[in-house]
Amino acid sequence: MFPTWRLKIRDARRAMAAGRWDEAAQLLQQSSLQEFWPAKKLASQLADQLLQRAGNHIAEGNSQAGWHDLQQATQLGGSDETIDALRDAHFQHGMAMVRRCLRQGEPLLALEELDRLDKRQLNRLISRSYRLIARLLQRAKRQVSRGHLQDAANAMHRAQQLVSNDESLRTALVAKEKSVRAWARQLQSLEIQLHQELGQEDWTKVLVTAEAMLELASDHGAARQARQRAWQAVSVTTTLSYHPRVFSTRETDCSEHRFTYARQGSTNMRSGKVAMADASMNQQQSGSRLVAWIDTVGGYLLCLGDEISLGQRSPQGAADIPFLADLSRRHALIRRDGESYVIIPTHSVRVDGVKLTGPVVLRDQALLQLGDMVRLRFRCPHTLSATALLTPESHHRIDPAVDAIVLMSDSCILGPQENSHIRCRHWPGDLVLVRRGDQVRAHTEMPLDVNGQPYNPHSCTIGIGRLGNDVVGLSIEELK
Repeated sequence: MFPTWRLKIRDARRAMAAGRWDEAAQLLQQSSLQEFWPAKKLASQLADQLLQRAGNHIAEGNSQAGWHDLQQATQLGGSDETIDALRDAHFQHGMAMVRRCLRQGEPLLALEELDRLDKRQLNRLISRSYRLIARLLQRAKRQVSRGHLQDAANAMHRAQQLVSNDESLRTALVAKEKSVRAWARQLQSLEIQLHQELGQEDWTKVLVTAEAMLELASDHGAARQARQRAWQAVSVTTTLSYHPRVFSTRETDCSEHRFTYARQGSTNMRSGKVAMADASMNQQQSGSRLVAWIDTVGGYLLCLGDEISLGQRSPQGAADIPFLADLSRRHALIRRDGESYVIIPTHSVRVDGVKLTGPVVLRDQALLQLGDMVRLRFRCPHTLSATALLTPESHHRIDPAVDAIVLMSDSCILGPQENSHIRCRHWPGDLVLVRRGDQVRAHTEMPLDVNGQPYNPHSCTIGIGRLGNDVVGLSIEELK
């Protein structure tokens, strides 16, 4: 009969051989085994393997996995020299990420990485100076958004003075400071122009100038108030949302960033129905299209992209929303911009009877006419969601044949309430489709089965679902 400690060592050895190193490490770290030489020998072998894998993870940029292996190897009594070398490599990798994020204008990401290094007790004198730099740049970012551009430039200048032996970061900060000071002069000119236009109550020009100011400073108080006054004056209820470009948008890898500014074009008002927007918005990718078939309700085409094309059905499949009608293959585009939708005509388009000569922001209940006959009603039924609907009001068929098109933002509500995106009058409660990239998951308080199994939103996307006891729900499939 083998003693218990030998059985545990055998289990640890088998776990190692099967590649279950974490399990083997837990077994070998038990206090009941640490006094036996075979366990110490096996722990040393496992520590060497963990240190080798940790080095590979760190070299590949997977610092989290590398640190986990390094900690396991330390607890197993791995080589101090190797552990010190890997700790240094881990610190250098983290600092490289910090410097890259600072160059790309993402000080918050840099601070998060510095916090991780601190928690792992890898904070050193050089990391403290970079923390000061990151805090100054984060302060500058807040001041930029509020319109305090001179103060932001001064903070960036102080950050430059803390940089040592990092010429690429110094060069990036100098360039950003120069740009911010130039924008400060431009913003000052726009502020004077806005004051004059407010005095003249020229609301069309007020809206143009206010949007240009908010492009430079997204939280500029005076510009926001002026824009609100202009919207109220012309009865525009939509909210056109522009994203500031003073610092880069957040990217998880802090990859390539261009430090640019593009002023929006001219804006006009027509009968208080729509607001003209700039045509030179960034190109965005069309996303997946899903078809939802709901028993006793109908079919719906769910478009997940930020840009949707409308046009004639053709073998080439150029349009995201194809109609069996006399249209061009790409007759118009609809883009989501924050909480608003902009329609961009490439051929004849009318909104509420007005023929478009450029992009316009759509308001709730706007009537769209493509060509001579195709009519669609644009609706934003739920005030807490940016998801919108296009409902056909002419006889023209959509391919596939559905009852409406859902321009899906982050969520889509199916339920019995009038403000549901898809109204299911006979349902006992709501079901919310939540978008994560091109994946759609469901959340509901009602019992929900998918393909005969209880639905788990964390492990699978929705397929064919049954709600409640007798209420058959929906099936969702990807449209190729």
